[in-house]
Amino acid sequence: MHDRTRSRSTTITTMTLALLAACGQGPEDEFRGYTTNVTLSGGDDGCDGASEIAVDVDPRRSLFETSRSALALFSMTETLSALATNDGLIADPDGLHDQLIDTYAEGPGLGLGGHCDDVLDADGNPILNGFPIACPRNEQTRIGTIDDWKPIAAVNRFDLAPSDGSNCGEARLVFANSNHGFDRVLLIFEAKIPNPDPSCGLDACVPVQEFWASLTNAKPGKRAELLHRAYITGHEKLQAAGFGPFIRASNFGVGAGQIRTNNFSDPSFLWTLREFKIVSAKRSISPFEEVVDGARARPRLRAVEVPVAANPFGPLFDEGAQNTVGPACRDAFVQQSVPLLMTDDVNIMAVDMPTECLAAESIADGQNRYDNQLVPGGALQAAIEARVAQLDPGSTLDAFDITRRAAFAGACIGCHQEATGIDLGNGVTSPNSGFFVHTDEFFDTDDCGDGSSDCFLISDAVRDTFLPHREQVMETFLSSGPCCSPILLDEGFGDAQPIDPVALVELDDVSPQAVAEAEAVADAAVTLETVGGGSTRRAH
Repeated sequence: MHDRTRSRSTTITTMTLALLAACGQGPEDEFRGYTTNVTLSGGDDGCDGASEIAVDVDPRRSLFETSRSALALFSMTETLSALATNDGLIADPDGLHDQLIDTYAEGPGLGLGGHCDDVLDADGNPILNGFPIACPRNEQTRIGTIDDWKPIAAVNRFDLAPSDGSNCGEARLVFANSNHGFDRVLLIFEAKIPNPDPSCGLDACVPVQEFWASLTNAKPGKRAELLHRAYITGHEKLQAAGFGPFIRASNFGVGAGQIRTNNFSDPSFLWTLREFKIVSAKRSISPFEEVVDGARARPRLRAVEVPVAANPFGPLFDEGAQNTVGPACRDAFVQQSVPLLMTDDVNIMAVDMPTECLAAESIADGQNRYDNQLVPGGALQAAIEARVAQLDPGSTLDAFDITRRAAFAGACIGCHQEATGIDLGNGVTSPNSGFFVHTDEFFDTDDCGDGSSDCFLISDAVRDTFLPHREQVMETFLSSGPCCSPILLDEGFGDAQPIDPVALVELDDVSPQAVAEAEAVADAAVTLETVGGGSTRRAH
C-alpha cells in the first residue's frame, strides 16, 4: 500500500524483452507472455518463479484520477464520437447525446429512439421491466447541451475483472453537466475491457494494469495525454498487446459494460440513477423514427435504457404487496443473494437477482431501503434468518441486517446515499458518500495527494474504504512473481497494430426488455467471483 510519508514510486524491475512461450504463445504474441506465480488468494498457480516485482501505486493517479489537469483533454463530443468510430460506425455525437437524454421525455420526443412512456401499465402509468419509472423528468431539458459537460473522473476498476480473466475489468469515465446544487446531471461511461487472449486468463490483462501503474509517476500533463490515448484514440503499446481504445461501442453493448446516469434535476427533488446499453440500430427502434435518406438507414448507435443491475425493486420485499414476480424474487434473494451478503467486507458485499426482479430506476424515494419493506415476523424474515443459520450457524446477523446490506450493496441509491452511514450488523457501518455522489463536480480544489490541489473531491467511502481495497488488489496482482518476463510499457517492443472494429451483438429486437434479457444470458456465462474477491454481480 502506498506510504504517503515517502516519495511515490512504481518499483517495477526493468526486464528484457525475452520470453516468448507463456500460455503457448509464439514470438508474435510476446507481449502477452506474463504469468503470475502467486494467486490473489495467496496460493501458488504452479509456476516455479520467485517474485521479482514490487509495485506501489498512487491510488489517486492509478485508480481514481480526478485532477482537472489530467482530465483536460476529454470532451463529451469526442467521447461519443469515439464510441462509434472506434468500432467502424457512423459518428453522430449530437444525435446520440440527445437521443439518450430524450429517454427522460414522453414520446414522440425527438423520434430518435425510446422514451420513458413507451410501455404503460393497466392504469396508464409508465413502466420499464414491469416496474414504475418517473416520466417525464426535467433531465430532458439537457437536449442540445453536449458542450456543457465536463470530465470529473477516470477510474480503473480492475477489481471487477472475473477471476477467470474472461474480461479485464472496467475503465470508467465520469462527466457532469450541472448548474447548481438543485440541478445536477452526471453520466458515467463504464467500459468493460475485453481480454485479447482469454486462454491466458487474468495474465493477459497485465498490460492494462501496467498502463495504469505507469501513471503514478507521471505529471498531470503527461497523464492527460496517456489517458486520452488509452480511452479515445488508442495507446500504441496497449494496441500492440491487443487492447483497443477503452471507449468503443462494443465495450458498452450486450455482455459488456454500460452507461449510467445519476441525476437530481427535477421538481420532484428526487435523485434517480438509470442504466443504458449501447446498440447498433440498423432500423427504427421507435415507432416514431423514420428513415429519411440512405445515410440514415446505415448502422447508428442508440442508447437503450435497461433495468438497473443488481437493484431489485424495493416493494418486492414486502410480501403483502401484490406482484406476480414477488414470490420468485424473494426466493431468489434468499438463495442467491444472502450468501453474498454474509461477508463483513463492504467492498465485496453483493446482490444477485434475476432480471425480472430488477427495478426500472434506482430512485431516492425510500423504496430501496429493503429493511423498511420487510414485514416484521413475516415469512421472508424467517426464510432469510434460516438461510443465514444454514450458511453460518454461529452468525448473529438477522434479516434486517441482511436487507440493510442489500440496500447498500445492491441499490445504486443505497451506496450513493440512502444506505450510507448505517448499521449493517456485526459492528459494520456502511461508509459515507459525498451526498448522493462519490465525485463532487462543484469542488475541484481538493488535495490531489502530491502537493497540487486541482482535484475534484471524492467521497469518504471512496477515499477510505474502496480505494485501499482496490489498491491492494492491483498491487497484489502486479507484484506477483512472473513465470516469464512481463513486458513493461516503458520497453521498446515493436510497433502498434490497428485494432479491428468489433461488431456489437446483433439483436432483432432492441427494446429495453429484449436487451435486458440478452444481457442476463451473457451474465450467466461469466464466472461469479472477481479478482477482488467479490461477485461479478456487484453493480457499484
